[in-house]
Amino acid sequence: MKRTKYPIHPDFQKWANMNPPLHKATIPVMQKLMGLLFTRERSTADVTVERKVIPVGGGTIRALWYCPKDVGEHAPCLLYYHGGGFVLPAALYHYSLAKEYAQRAHCKVLFVDYRLAPRFPFPAAPEDCYLAYAWAAANAGDLSIDTSRMAVAGDSAGGALATVVCLMAKERGQLMPCGQMMMYPVTGIGMETESMKKYTPLCATARMPRSTTNYTGRPPLLGNWNTLRPSKRNPWPVCLPRISRQLSLTVCGTGVSSMRSVCGNLVFRSSCTTRKKRCTDSISCWTARLSVTVLTGAPHF
Repeated sequence: MKRTKYPIHPDFQKWANMNPPLHKATIPVMQKLMGLLFTRERSTADVTVERKVIPVGGGTIRALWYCPKDVGEHAPCLLYYHGGGFVLPAALYHYSLAKEYAQRAHCKVLFVDYRLAPRFPFPAAPEDCYLAYAWAAANAGDLSIDTSRMAVAGDSAGGALATVVCLMAKERGQLMPCGQMMMYPVTGIGMETESMKKYTPLCATARMPRSTTNYTGRPPLLGNWNTLRPSKRNPWPVCLPRISRQLSLTVCGTGVSSMRSVCGNLVFRSSCTTRKKRCTDSISCWTARLSVTVLTGAPHF
């Protein structure tokens, strides 16, 4: 792949041209190998890790429960949905982030291992993520969390899933999250914006039709990904949400500098400086409180 022209920070250079082969033959192998990381996650001196089983339609899914040491009762809770193009399991850095959020924000973190495409296409992933959120709310007493301080977060595909969870919670009359934290979320199917082409070496636009087919279980219609429509079987409108004024979406970078504001605030982060004015202009009419952090040199992985 041609090297990106975006000036990536030296800390990220070794991943600048990482481009895993997401082909039909290689995806199952990568899912199996990367899936082993879940079973190897262990507690540390600062954060304990427990394994949870969450019932979903037709079975169960796994989750990891991160609790910082000395956290009090009725603690805040963050549900985290990892990225990976809807097809890859969580990577090593996702688990590191979960521990860092738990420790530095002093909140409990539910790390959801949702089902992956193409074996489980849409709507499996958003349903899993929503049911995990509903499960946490229903079991708040046993988990010793404060339902008024439950927030959702995710990176890339996980950012899209976190947003969909909010939309589903509103639609189904569920308790709404107190905040959202999205790291470079997928907020549309086309992925044809200039910033997408320029700043996302891993998510090259040319690969998006294949990713869309993996996730939705069907190819884009008439060459226009935005023509995907819900069916009677899959009633949820387009699996990749568009920006909505009813539920404020956020575009984020990486890091935890604003994590403490996740309860009661939206956390907005962009991975490139050129997006800042456009993004802040587009949300100037929103009523939600917003925290903006620009991380120059951090690409979309």
